[in-house]
Parts: sequence; structure tokens; C-alpha cells
Amino acid sequence: MEALSLGGLYVERKTPFHELDPRAKIAWALLVLAASVATQFDGLKALPVFASTLAALSLSGLGAGLALLLIVNASAFLAAVTLVWAGAYSSQGVLLLALGPLRLTDVGLKVAFGKFFLIMNPVLAFAALFASTRPYHLMWALEKLGAPPKVALTFTLALNLLPSTVKNNSTPP
Repeated sequence: MEALSLGGLYVERKTPFHELDPRAKIAWALLVLAASVATQFDGLKALPVFASTLAALSLSGLGAGLALLLIVNASAFLAAVTLVWAGAYSSQGVLLLALGPLRLTDVGLKVAFGKFFLIMNPVLAFAALFASTRPYHLMWALEKLGAPPKVALTFTLALNLLPSTVKNNSTPP
């Protein structure tokens, strides 16, 4: 039986992003979430936010394996989102591509990218936050931001157990 790791997603590194105050990283992740909601119908406006999340993710020290997994899953998600939103906006805008019943327009593509970034930007931002913040620093920051100590502890423990839970549930019995 494997020992249970309570490290969560945290990766020990000496990067500038690791040295930032946890409250600043939490505020940045929440700003990414707010910007993603504000730009959900125009993917072009969400590109600077996406660039900041990619920069933070590269500075957070996540391994190449996890980065590759994120890229592959994000690509599949982008394809699915594009198909769905291209169909929803197929009658609006300038036609860019027609493949049988699928009509891809400029409006559909902008909305598809906006919806893609609506999901991916916060996911990447919080992955960078959790990969670069020690669990007890995260708990301390949540308490300093006004969260009750029991809520901060419960949230931190749940985050730390999440990778173990996913790993244990993904392996067959």
C-alpha cells in the first residue's frame, strides 16, 4: 500500500512565482476568473489573460508530463467547444468554412474561443496557484482574507487529497 501524500499539486521550486505572497496569487487567480467571465463571448479579448496564465503556469514549475496532459486535454476540449458553438452561431457572421452541415463563421469562432477560455483560463490559473503555493501558506492566506480557520483547513485538506483521490479512482481495482 502506498503512503498517502498530503502535498497536493505543490511542486517545490525556486521561481519568482513561488516567491510571491499567496494572497497576491489568490487575487490574480480570481482576476483571471473574472476576466474569463467578462470575455466569454469574444475569444480575442481573452488572449492576454490566456498568455498570463501560460506564463504563470510555466513559472510555477509543473512538470512536462502534466503540461502535456493539459495541452492534449485542452486541444480535445477546444475541438468539442468549437463544434458546439459553431453550430449555435452558424447563421451569424461571415462564413469561414462549410463542411456538410457544419458551418463555421467568424462569430461562432470568436464565441467558441471565448467559451474555451472561460473554462481553461481559470483551470490553468488555479493549477498554477496550487502548484506554486505550499498548502499551509494557502491556508494562512485564506485565513488572512477572512475565511474561518475550519473552512480554510477543510479547503486546504480537500485540495491536498484531490490528486490522491483521482489517482486511486483512475486505477482499476
